[in-house]
Amino acid sequence: MLEKKVAVITGAGSGIGRSVATVFAEQKANMLLIGRDEEKLKRVQTEIQRNHKVDVIIASADVGNSSAIKKAIEKGHHHFGSLDILSHNAAIFPRSLLTDLQEAEWNDVLRINLSGTLYTLQAIQPFMIEQKSGNIVLTSSVAGTVFGLPAMASYAASKAGLDGLMKTAALELSPYHIRVNSVCPSATLTFEVDTPEKQEIVNRVAAVNPLKRWATPREVATSILFLASDLSSYINGHCLVIDGGQSALAEPHHISPEYLENHGTRPKSP
Repeated sequence: MLEKKVAVITGAGSGIGRSVATVFAEQKANMLLIGRDEEKLKRVQTEIQRNHKVDVIIASADVGNSSAIKKAIEKGHHHFGSLDILSHNAAIFPRSLLTDLQEAEWNDVLRINLSGTLYTLQAIQPFMIEQKSGNIVLTSSVAGTVFGLPAMASYAASKAGLDGLMKTAALELSPYHIRVNSVCPSATLTFEVDTPEKQEIVNRVAAVNPLKRWATPREVATSILFLASDLSSYINGHCLVIDGGQSALAEPHHISPEYLENHGTRPKSP
């Protein structure tokens, strides 16, 4: 499906980005993996090269740094000669109620989640415009785009902004045969459930979903594959909701009060 295509994957060291890298490798795509943690990127690179006959290079970069992400993507174009697909997954998701939300947290979330998306689009679009083809899939969220989530104001705002950016980019880039879409998953199990506290969080969030579980990273990754492939050739400027039917609920109690009492951030990927 993606044989001989070159994909750029951000947030590739863990979570959804890592699953996208695996799914794309199964479809014989060559890849540039981008993330902030070089050791994580190396582990993913080694794993893919051990199991699949594809060319994989890595670049350590913070997407919220415009010059860093530009250099990373230039490295990929220099190595491969073309860049066909962008799967943009880099994001952070701290949790704070509005009464506790600090300026530093707000600014950091918007810098990485929203400005980082803009910088990544700006870095890759010249190469896609020059070749008059390309396929961009941004990882958004049901938070902000479909509904609000308590204690996640900064994250929801960044994702709502991302989808507005996605729709504008789709209109601007379509004359160059470049499609831009996003996926909007609900809670996705990107971390190990290795403590009773984490299990309690997982259980409470799963309880309010029609399918009574979280999405797996692979389920999100295969949806990204669909949008990144010719199977979705007439889909443009669209956010594909992946939420097990949660947004169809008449009274979607997305997060229980007990979940909000677990202070700190959502469990992180290993």
